[in-house]
Amino acid sequence: MKKLFLAVMALAGMITGLTLTSCGGGGGGNNLTGTYIAVNGPASSYYVLFVEREMGEVYSAIISDTAGSADSYMTVNISEARYGGGKDGDTLTYLKGTTSPASLQAKNNAAFYNILTGIISTNNAITQLYFPNGMSFEFDAQQETLLWTGKVSYKAIADNVTQEVEEEIMREDDVLYISKR
Repeated sequence: MKKLFLAVMALAGMITGLTLTSCGGGGGGNNLTGTYIAVNGPASSYYVLFVEREMGEVYSAIISDTAGSADSYMTVNISEARYGGGKDGDTLTYLKGTTSPASLQAKNNAAFYNILTGIISTNNAITQLYFPNGMSFEFDAQQETLLWTGKVSYKAIADNVTQEVEEEIMREDDVLYISKR
C-alpha cells in the first residue's frame, strides 16, 4: 500500500510539473515576454519589446523609435533562443527568428517599415508595400549586433507611372543593451 501511494504521489507530481511548464505558469523554460532590446539604427535608435507570448515561440512585439514618436506592433516567430551567463544563467545570448507587421493598415505599420527599411509606408505615392517572406533577424551577444535580412517589395506611382521595386535588406545594427521589464 505504501509503495502504491508513493507511486501515485510521484505521478501526481510529474503531471503537476508538466502542466506548469507547458502552460508557462511556473518553472518552464525562458520566456521573452518583457524583454527589451535597445538598438542603434541607421536613422535613430529604436527598441524591440516582446509584449506577450501568443503560443509556442510566437510573440506579439512592438518596434519603436526610442523617442516614442512612432511604433508598430509586429508578430515574431522565434526559431532559436539561447541563454547563459548572469547570476541565474538567464541572460539572452543568441536570438534568431522572423517577423512581420501585425497590421495591414499603413498608419499602423509605418514605424515597422520606416525603422527596418527606411521606406515611409504612409507616403501617398506607395500603393502596395510588403515583405514577400517576412523579415529575418539574428541577435548575437558576442558581436553585440542585430542583423536584419529580407526583401521588401513595393509599388509606387511616380510621374503617373506605377513602378514595382524590390529591395534587399541586409543591415547590422549595434545593440545598446538588453533588459527584462
